[in-house]
Amino acid sequence: NWIQKRFCILVRSFAYLSFCYLRKIYKMEKIEITVCLSTKNRYDTTLSSCLIGIACQSYKPKKVIIFDDGDHIDLTKNPVYMNIFSLFFTKGIECEVLFGQRKGQVYNHQASIDVCKTDWIWRIDDDDFPESNCLENMVKNIKEGVGAIGPVVLDPKDKLLSSEKCSSSIENIYTHMNIQWSDLKEVKEVDHLN
Repeated sequence: NWIQKRFCILVRSFAYLSFCYLRKIYKMEKIEITVCLSTKNRYDTTLSSCLIGIACQSYKPKKVIIFDDGDHIDLTKNPVYMNIFSLFFTKGIECEVLFGQRKGQVYNHQASIDVCKTDWIWRIDDDDFPESNCLENMVKNIKEGVGAIGPVVLDPKDKLLSSEKCSSSIENIYTHMNIQWSDLKEVKEVDHLN
């Protein structure tokens, strides 16, 4: 499942953790972001592409934390991941692999809140491939009162949904497709993120 991420959707709610999470109102010139990703046995499929996409962001995150819920392989000994970790080092991005407790993605996302030192967390799935300006576009929309920001999630295997037929309302969560999966091209305030 190859997914591209682009554009931004704003949420004014502190109740939902999604692609970015605000822990306190920032008062920094450069907004520091930690990327958190939970993975389970996708070492040889999509994980490496996701990590390269993160490394190639036009706005560099401070740190990447990988929660490994799978076989707990030492990725520092894998030639592919050695190169990816070198790329992070070259670009000044810290990287850490934490072995998860095999309790799933939601548990790891909650754990990321406890271990992250930055005000913002970019939560990304291990089968996502972010466009190079994804993080930059999200950071441009950080302002006081915004609790979470998330990109549009596109899956090239699926037909692009019309944003007019999707919903951003929490009331329609079970009846309509999420607007994050649509052809949305502008920033939009929403009730929830996927």
